[in-house]
Amino acid sequence: MITIGLLLMLQLVFWIVDVTFPALTLNKAGTFVNNIAGTGAFDWITIYDNPAFQFITVIGVLHIIYLVIKTITLGVKVKNKKFV
Repeated sequence: MITIGLLLMLQLVFWIVDVTFPALTLNKAGTFVNNIAGTGAFDWITIYDNPAFQFITVIGVLHIIYLVIKTITLGVKVKNKKFV
């Protein structure tokens, strides 16, 4: 729940920054994330204009998917150990 809450708060901040500062050139900062995101690999995400925001959103969603799979897997293992 904490991870989902943090991702939602980040999305709100991204939305405010993306709408409030349309001329902001964060993608020209030259950081590692902006270099990866600027390759066009995340163009299918149309939520934000800034490629760094798109990259962070994808990483956040992948992390949540990982946590869900991990929780389900551990829950099944614990359930199976109780029956053995």
